[in-house]
Amino acid sequence: MGGGSVMIWAALSATEKPEIVFLNGRQKATDYVEMLRNHLPVGTILGDSNWIFQQDNASIHRTSITNDLNPIENMWGILSRGVHAEGWQFNTVQQLKDAIFQEGDKIPEEIMKKLIDSTPNREFEVISKNGGSTKY
Repeated sequence: MGGGSVMIWAALSATEKPEIVFLNGRQKATDYVEMLRNHLPVGTILGDSNWIFQQDNASIHRTSITNDLNPIENMWGILSRGVHAEGWQFNTVQQLKDAIFQEGDKIPEEIMKKLIDSTPNREFEVISKNGGSTKY
């Protein structure tokens, strides 16, 4: 039983709900660049010098091994726990997408801000542990 899977991208902001974008099929680096052109909130971030662009270690995001301190990984965990609360299973991809949108809307802005504000602490801990495991 189960209706499939989805690939999503999201922008994390301390002041706005996450923008969730569903990607079609297997993605290549060129697909990723095009998605960023269409969905990265460039108009918003250019007016504010207080922003950071980060990405995870998905193969389309990197050309060599990187260490990632990205707080969006924590947001993915929050989103996933909400979507699969009580062992929910979905019969269709559309049901899964609807649940992802609903759970994304439920994430409080305070949580998003806390994740973003934790970045300096993440960096400090990785440095102090010489790249070893952290609590994050």
